[in-house]
Amino acid sequence: MDKRIGWRFPPTDGGLGHGFNDPGIAHFAGAPMQSLARETIQNSLDAALEANKPVHVSFELIDLSPEHIGREELVSAINACKVRADGDPVVTSALEEALQSVLPNTIPCLRVSDRNTTGLRDKHWRALVKMQGVSFKPEIEGAGGSHGIGKYAPFAVSAPRTVFYWSCFRSNGKDHERFQGKSVLMSHESKDGGETQGTGFFGFREDCREMKQEVPHTFRILDQDGRRPVQGTSVAIIGFRETKDWRRRVAASAIGNFFYAIGTRRLTVIVEPDDPNNVTDIEIDSNSLEDWFQHLAEVGEQDDLENGLREARAFWKLSQDEPAAEKQDADLGHCRLWIRAAEGMPNKVAFVRQTGMLVTTQQPGLIRFPGFREFAALCVFEDPAGNELLRRMENPAHDKFEPERLPPAERARGRNALKRITAWIRSEIGKQVGPPEGGKKTVLSELAVYLPDYQPEELFDEGDGAGESSGEPGFGERVAVKLKPVRRLGSPQLPSSEAIEQDSDVEGDSTGHVGGAGVGGDGSVAGDGGPEEGSGRGGTGTRGGGTRQRGIPVSRVRILPLAGRDNCFRLSFVADHDGTVRLSLDEAGDSSAVPRSDVRAASEGASLDRVVVKREQRIELDITATEPIDDRAWRVSAAPILEDSQ
Repeated sequence: MDKRIGWRFPPTDGGLGHGFNDPGIAHFAGAPMQSLARETIQNSLDAALEANKPVHVSFELIDLSPEHIGREELVSAINACKVRADGDPVVTSALEEALQSVLPNTIPCLRVSDRNTTGLRDKHWRALVKMQGVSFKPEIEGAGGSHGIGKYAPFAVSAPRTVFYWSCFRSNGKDHERFQGKSVLMSHESKDGGETQGTGFFGFREDCREMKQEVPHTFRILDQDGRRPVQGTSVAIIGFRETKDWRRRVAASAIGNFFYAIGTRRLTVIVEPDDPNNVTDIEIDSNSLEDWFQHLAEVGEQDDLENGLREARAFWKLSQDEPAAEKQDADLGHCRLWIRAAEGMPNKVAFVRQTGMLVTTQQPGLIRFPGFREFAALCVFEDPAGNELLRRMENPAHDKFEPERLPPAERARGRNALKRITAWIRSEIGKQVGPPEGGKKTVLSELAVYLPDYQPEELFDEGDGAGESSGEPGFGERVAVKLKPVRRLGSPQLPSSEAIEQDSDVEGDSTGHVGGAGVGGDGSVAGDGGPEEGSGRGGTGTRGGGTRQRGIPVSRVRILPLAGRDNCFRLSFVADHDGTVRLSLDEAGDSSAVPRSDVRAASEGASLDRVVVKREQRIELDITATEPIDDRAWRVSAAPILEDSQ
């Protein structure tokens, strides 16, 4: 090999030294394989060459010989780092793993390469290899990344934290190749006695320059004829930390994050099979996507990866239909929204950018939907200018949009754009996803009598008020929190299974309270006119007096507002027995109920004084009142009507 070529760790020249803990690599330590797939595929999609052809990304294992990676010099640098580690057990252990990974005669390597991409030239190459915290994307609006952190994902799956980059671009009909190795270790003492920087480069030692000609054949990606390099980029990860399930994790990450890009024929992914002799069914494309969902579900475990795939499958199936709604936003441009209500749906809203990558299902304002049937929603932003605005609001983890990342002059614009789109999505979901049939039971702890009724949807913002408001937290704004204390319903004991009787002149009710001191259930309580539903079962006590009459227990109580009708709500509940009852609604106080005689049936001809109930059958009635019904906690009583009282 040319003696001008090899490893060089530049001197600090009195500047900063570097320890072994690198924040860029640590950022991906929690889920390294999934992060590798997500970050590399996103970079490839950002550099797509032809819009009408899919980008191809492949993950394959190759073996390298020691001379390919300049092993002798790399081993020397690792050993010097071990000396500098000065016995630190964590660092020493990591460096020993790095050393052992490059000592075999054949060194394992995972190569990630792409095709139908522009390749990297000039500032784009320099941003990848030589710069920190910088991400020069191709000159297209709406590119995926913007923080320059994703480049560290390959180092997180390399034991010696060493990779080799190769890229080819075309200009004026000619191929231009670039090749260089990079190792992120720590500052150490060089052979001449000076202190080095923590990052070293393989290539021309002078000025740590990349190689442009005589690139090692092993690292080049050639066309089918094997004569001409393809236009694209590859990353060879040295000392790959191979695990038995790395293929599943890569495939699951590719599908979970890029199902829309794959389904719309913008992306294909090739994952090397477990069996080298099996060359079928290794490509993930629009035709094989459903088979891959099925395959990964069969071989997977019940973990977060499996849950993510299940959600991605639901979102992908949505996109096969016509959108439920479309919107042209002043800042975000054209947005398409798919909605489907069905059992087993994740109750989430997925945001997908123009590149086809899933950004988040946890955007503030679109997280909780109490009172709705199970559903899934997918929102795709297709406008280039709108995607550019979203890109600049995207956090480094690529899982949330945060307007505070914009320059101060643009934050209000970003905040209001997200408010409008959130309000629109919630409105469309409200139109198409109603309450569940027969209600939905929620298990509540008896400790709930002590705890505040805090829900994220009850946050409110005090921003500038521009744009439409969703009643949800402001985006990037300081928020104030309203905590609504639960009014005590009596003793915090578990509801008694025995009826409690006292003499009373008042008919029994279903709340389970006895003269203000008995044991109470919570099944007959609905809070604040909202969609939350009581899940306990009321007791069968009386209010005291001489009738010794028991009320009919009720549960699964819900009180939901009726759209377009002021102070009108739909009351629904399930009774424990058949019969004819008189319903009454009392406003729950701190320790007792406050009678509300103004509550009445809102529908013509209906009455709360005589309601026929069937055991375990949901009853629905529209109610109204002279005084407001919302912002209250209610207790519903069902007193049986005796035959001789009719």
